Amino acid sequence: MKKRQKECGISIYFLDGSKNVVHGGGLADIRIKETYILAKSSQLYQNDAPCIIIRTKIMNRVYEELRTFIKEKINGGNKQLFCTDDLPEEFREALDLEDAAYVMAEVT
Repeated sequence: MKKRQKECGISIYFLDGSKNVVHGGGLADIRIKETYILAKSSQLYQNDAPCIIIRTKIMNRVYEELRTFIKEKINGGNKQLFCTDDLPEEFREALDLEDAAYVMAEVT
């Protein structure tokens, strides 16, 4: 079975201010904040205790939108480094950035 990162074709790494990797990998390796999942579940499904199906729908939506954003940001290249401040607010709210200052995205 293939890893999800290969299927998605994008790797994303979050770097600290010294440009050391904090965490990252394929899209499915990117952590989404629990508070974001709960808020979206309540907003979209009127459910304050989301089941795995609702959680997965919310996470997959974030991953797909992030994938689209990264592909547009890279714009035909294969690697891009940018500040986390350049991420749209929706992603800054959703992703567990862990004090990351930079994002390095790579199309594989």
